[in-house]
Amino acid sequence: LDSMLKETLRVYAGVLPHKLISPYYTFSSGHQVPKGRNVYIRVHDIHNDDNLYGQNSKEFDAFRHLKSKSPASRIEKNFLTFGNGKHACPGRFFAVNEIKVALHHLLLKYNIRKVGDGKIKPIIMGPMMFPNQEGIIFEKKKTIVKDGYKNEQG
Repeated sequence: LDSMLKETLRVYAGVLPHKLISPYYTFSSGHQVPKGRNVYIRVHDIHNDDNLYGQNSKEFDAFRHLKSKSPASRIEKNFLTFGNGKHACPGRFFAVNEIKVALHHLLLKYNIRKVGDGKIKPIIMGPMMFPNQEGIIFEKKKTIVKDGYKNEQG
């Protein structure tokens, strides 16, 4: 589950906001960012780098992180969904557990399938990418009561 969750967070990573507090920052190109300006790091480019994630870095692979046994909440230099260093999201452990609980409930209560055989393309809005919900069908599972116990049936 952690491998699939981490891969989902890698593929659908957004941007990391950062406010510049030093007087200014100068890039190697000579461009300067003044103090107080908001800067956004586009994590998607790092997470889709073939040098970091292999030749198929742009493809979703639920088993990509299985061998490393690295949980989705772990801070790594090439996995920046929750930030890095002392500024890493302190709520990442809670967030990952909440996602797992929500996924558990979805799988327990619904039969989930997609329409057709084609790939569902994400929705891209500026630097952000979101999963597309069109073409996905959620069918509520039937509840069967037997001997006083409820049982969800697919």
